[in-house]
Amino acid sequence: MDLVLQLIGQYGVLVVFVAVLLEQGGLPVPAYPLLILASSLAFASGEALWPIVLAAVAGALLADLVWFAGGHRVGARLIRLICSLAPSPDACAIGVRDTYSRWGLPSLIIAKFVPGLAAVATTMAGQTGVPVSKFILFDGLGAALWVGAAVLLGVAFHDVVSDV
Repeated sequence: MDLVLQLIGQYGVLVVFVAVLLEQGGLPVPAYPLLILASSLAFASGEALWPIVLAAVAGALLADLVWFAGGHRVGARLIRLICSLAPSPDACAIGVRDTYSRWGLPSLIIAKFVPGLAAVATTMAGQTGVPVSKFILFDGLGAALWVGAAVLLGVAFHDVVSDV
């Protein structure tokens, strides 16, 4: 924990950006707890929270644009690859297709809150030929809500976080 605090203290929002980028890219990086911690520390020291929000949303959008581009180029193969890592690959592929078919782009608004859905939904958006501008709008809104919830948790529980 001391290393994480030292990294946040020294590199600030760059750590947040990289953690979110890696997590949204598919690596097992605990970005959400880091967002809560960074927000808590910033709030406790009277620093602005908007750089954390901006860095995290930018990291999420960049990672999602890579998934989107992958969906545009190789679509179904990439979805099969992602779902092959799930406990039930067939259920993953069918469930995501059904969810995306039912909700379309608005599914990207909640995708970050559902484990495993973000990468597959962004890939589906690319596969279905959604314009990049619409993708960025819906995905950016979802990323902002996801990041905003973490920042609010960090602010609301900053006393508890500092005690831990």
